[in-house]
Amino acid sequence: VNQPSKLFEDDVLACEIEAAAVEMAQGAGDILAAHFGRKISIEYKDKEERDPVTEVDKACQDYLVGEINRRFPDHSILGEEQSEEEAKKAKEDAGATDPPCGDFLWVLDPLDGTTNFLNGLPVYAVSVGVLHKGRPLAGALFIPWPK
Repeated sequence: VNQPSKLFEDDVLACEIEAAAVEMAQGAGDILAAHFGRKISIEYKDKEERDPVTEVDKACQDYLVGEINRRFPDHSILGEEQSEEEAKKAKEDAGATDPPCGDFLWVLDPLDGTTNFLNGLPVYAVSVGVLHKGRPLAGALFIPWPK
C-alpha cells in the first residue's frame, strides 16, 4: 500500500507549533477583550486614513512576537503591525541569529477587524498562521466573544 507523502515529517513539532498558535491566539484575544469598548488611541497607516491601527493592535502583536521569539527563536515572523526594524530588534532581543526568513514563518494579524473593534462591533479576531517552507502548517483564528 502506497502512503501519500507527508509535507512535514515531524508530527511532534507540528503538534507543538499548532498548540502554541492556538494558545497564543487565545492570549492575544484576552488582550483584545480587555480593551473592547474602551477609548483607545488610533493612528493610520495611510495618508487617506483608511487603514487604522490602534495601541491594542500593537499590544497584541508585541505579545505574539514575544511569545514566538521565546518559544521558537529560529522562526521568522511577518506581522501586520511590525516594521522591519521592529522585527530585527525583536529577533536580536530573543538571541536569534537565523537569516531573514528561515523554514518557518509565522504570519500574524493581531486584530483582524480593527474598524469593527473601534466601532464597538464584536466582529473581530486574532489570526495566526504558520508556514513551513512556504506551505501552510498550522493556524489559529480566535474570536474573543461572546464571554
